[in-house]
Amino acid sequence: MKLSMFADAALRAMVMLAALPPGEIRTAREVAEVIEVPVTHLSKAISRLSDFGLVEVARGRYGGAQLTAAGRAASVGAVLRRLDPRTDVAECVSADGHRCPLIADCALKTILAEAREAFYRSLDRHLIVDLPTPRQIALVFPPPPVCTPV
Repeated sequence: MKLSMFADAALRAMVMLAALPPGEIRTAREVAEVIEVPVTHLSKAISRLSDFGLVEVARGRYGGAQLTAAGRAASVGAVLRRLDPRTDVAECVSADGHRCPLIADCALKTILAEAREAFYRSLDRHLIVDLPTPRQIALVFPPPPVCTPV
């Protein structure tokens, strides 16, 4: 199963925000730079996550984003289901708009739907907040430089 670029960016943003201590925020620009996606693309993803109640956004000069309690409790599967609501794994329509002649009694469509749900169920066992590793956290948020008196 292939994730859309939008879902991938949104998930990576959530993982980065999950690495933050509760109450700490990051701007869309900071997150976009770290996960290497265009800030306009990431802003849309953060807006959608905010619509879902998974991310809280504070606007203005000192604004930024952070995970909500719901975002901290969300599973990867639950987030992906919301980000990518497509129900069919296979396209049953050709590029020129012709429907597949087998669609009326298609066993493949049913099997692919079952596989998609199995994929999501396996992701339901993993919470977003459990994904950042200590090494990732150190790379994303290096400790501030230590000033030593001269």
